[in-house]
Amino acid sequence: MKNTLKRFVIIIAALGVLWSVAVAIDYTRSKAMKPPIFAISSAKSQNGNAYYDCLGYRVYSVAREFNGKEFVVYDMRFSLFGKGNGARKTIYDNYHQNLGLLGTDKEIALNYLDALKFVTPDVSGEQTTYTEYVNGNDVKVINMMLYNDVVAGFEYEYDNLQAAYDFAKYLRKDLELTFGNKTTYPETVQIGKDYFDTINDISELKVQYIYYEDWKAVFDEEKQKNIDKMLSGKDYSRIDIHFELSVIGANKATVSVRYVAIP
Repeated sequence: MKNTLKRFVIIIAALGVLWSVAVAIDYTRSKAMKPPIFAISSAKSQNGNAYYDCLGYRVYSVAREFNGKEFVVYDMRFSLFGKGNGARKTIYDNYHQNLGLLGTDKEIALNYLDALKFVTPDVSGEQTTYTEYVNGNDVKVINMMLYNDVVAGFEYEYDNLQAAYDFAKYLRKDLELTFGNKTTYPETVQIGKDYFDTINDISELKVQYIYYEDWKAVFDEEKQKNIDKMLSGKDYSRIDIHFELSVIGANKATVSVRYVAIP
């Protein structure tokens, strides 16, 4: 009886060790963006999204459309007994907080939006653009623009005017909380343009109109170094943060925020 119990304990312990090794191997593979070896079953889609069921844990392969509308697998999420590790962030995951990345170095931005490390951006001269396509009811496309490897702006594309206007109002409030009172120059309004703050309701928006406001940017020492790097030695009198809602059609609009160097 004692020998039988001893053998049983040894078998259970051995199985536990083997399971722990399998978990460790598949967890390590997930961090290296590789599918698990010890999956019991799986379900995969042609665009790269998949889940792998294993004994006591699950691995999710996550893909989304980025530059060129190519699906990119940017995460392998490991979940042990229903509890997962931290997911990699995309631009959309940071939808309401992207403003805080303005003026940061590319390395810092990509350490935060770590999903973008697996994306090949569009590069044209000094500009690098990361584009994310979103399958949702609000924003459809998000662009993050960098100049000389410094985050210089974000642009959000909508097929829903109400969603665009709602986000513009949210962003407008964040800009004031972050940078204080606007510094828009009254005499700069042109044909086809107006101040965003003149709009009280979505019904007042006009097609083929741009609604904007500006803030004078103030930088700490580190951000100032990044701005100098972004402008690569070009002279300027000040840097403005330019915010605009561009109404392209009856139900199509863009919202953007970016640095503008004033000579």
